[in-house]
Amino acid sequence: AIRKPEARVRAASSVENFHEITLPPAVTHVTLVADNDPGAQAQAALEKAVLRLSQSGPNGRHVTAWRKEYGGKELNDALMLADQAEGVA
Repeated sequence: AIRKPEARVRAASSVENFHEITLPPAVTHVTLVADNDPGAQAQAALEKAVLRLSQSGPNGRHVTAWRKEYGGKELNDALMLADQAEGVA
C-alpha cells in the first residue's frame, strides 16, 4: 500500500486464511502475495485460496498468486531489501 497507494490492499495473517477472505462483488482481479513458506501444506493452502476466490463473485474473478523476487521469508523482508537495492532506504 505504501509503494503503490492507488492499489486496494487487504491482508490475511497466514496463507491458511486466504481462502476465508470475502470480497465485494465489484472486485474482479485479485493478486495473492505469498510468502516463501516451505512445505506442501502451504502450497496446498495457496492453491485452495486461488481456486475459491476465482470461483467466487457474480462472474468469477481473475486470481493470480505472486511470489517476491527479493530474499527473505516474508513480504516485509523483501520490501526492505528492494528499497536498499533501489537506494530508497
